Formats: sequence, structure tokens, C-alpha cells
Amino acid sequence: MLHPLNNRIGFALPFVSVAYVNREAIERLGTSIEGVRRHEGKHLEQVDYLGRLQYHRLEKWRREGMAEYVRGAPTISVYFPNPDEDANRLSYREFYVVTRYLIAQEGLPFTTPKKRPLSSGLI
Repeated sequence: MLHPLNNRIGFALPFVSVAYVNREAIERLGTSIEGVRRHEGKHLEQVDYLGRLQYHRLEKWRREGMAEYVRGAPTISVYFPNPDEDANRLSYREFYVVTRYLIAQEGLPFTTPKKRPLSSGLI
């Protein structure tokens, strides 16, 4: 679903199970809609898997790190600098790096069964 008024490349509204992507921003940045769709879709999957309350209790690095991991690259690689959002974009890169490391090097599972504590996997 496209949302032309949003100036970000995408965002999810998990409480209504809808994700938006901004085709103009994606084309301007030269990235694919598929990566953005995977990132935002992961947020919807996280809410569906964990439930709304557990999703909001999940640390931001886990939510965004896993979405970036599913996307296949950190978001900062496709964004133009914006003084108001640089720190946020840099943190997404950090979340991606940590998540990728934990999965590849530490053997942490990609997802965690709903009944287990959130600390046992990434989701």
C-alpha cells in the first residue's frame, strides 16, 4: 500500500496491521521497494507473533534490529542525511550489526516461541 504524504521511505502501523511505503522516496534513493516492504512487514509479523503488549515491551534494538536484518541491510545505507534523524538512523545501523552478529556468531535463534521469555531469542 502506498502513502504519498509520508516523507519517510516506509512505516508500519502494527495496531491496525497496515504498512505503508513511499514509492517516490524509494525511487529517489535508488533502493528497492522489496527491502522496505520486508522491514515493515517484519514489524507486523512481530506484533502478530508476540501480541501488542509484548511487542511494545520488546527492546527497540530487537524490534528494529530484526526488521533491518530481514531487510538485508541497515536503513542508513539508503537515507540521505537529515539533521533531525541522523542519530535515529545511526542507531538502526547499530541494531542491524548487533542482530546480525548475535544470529551469525552467537547462534541465537531468529525467532522465539511465544511461551518462552523474550531474552531467549531475538524475534
